[in-house]
Amino acid sequence: MCDSGYFRSAKDISSDYSAAARIFSYNLNGTSDSQIKTPFGELLFAFAPQFPFLTTLAEPGITQLLFTVEPCAQFAPHTHPRGDELLQVITGSVKGGLIDEKETTFPVALGPLDFTVFPKGLAHFVYNEECEKATLLATFTNIDPGTVLLVPTALDLPDLALQGALGVNSSMMADIRSKINKRTLFMSNNDPACYKKCKISAPAA
Repeated sequence: MCDSGYFRSAKDISSDYSAAARIFSYNLNGTSDSQIKTPFGELLFAFAPQFPFLTTLAEPGITQLLFTVEPCAQFAPHTHPRGDELLQVITGSVKGGLIDEKETTFPVALGPLDFTVFPKGLAHFVYNEECEKATLLATFTNIDPGTVLLVPTALDLPDLALQGALGVNSSMMADIRSKINKRTLFMSNNDPACYKKCKISAPAA
């Protein structure tokens, strides 16, 4: 058993439960330290500070995220370097997929109660092209799976590390960087056809 302070023995769990029953329950209303709200989606997460009991189940623990994706919006393409993800749709529907180390894309289309798995370290993405908000539950096989946003992280590299790969020069790199949503989990699909279908306005530039 890991002695990191996150994991507890059965005796410790019993003691904790006697002192504070919250270790066995999680309030879905959330608090300011467990919520992210944007016009394109919301996220409610249960890490060790919010739901300590998850860390006692199986080393290296479990993490859960409950999140929504608004119509014509997406969760930014990303990876989780330290945990596999089981993603299940609760309401609505989404499309997405993963890309393996051979650069093969495996698309998925998920409706209510459908689920898929994104293995640790592989790039994946989720977007909503329908007119109903989608609600999803993600469960990770680590108390800290980590989230690496692909585009902002790549653009943190020096120009000379990217110009050749992208086939652009330094002035074009500056233009690309100026248009990127830095560190944003939720964003619009920038799809005029979706805006028209769902009768919603395109987001401000």
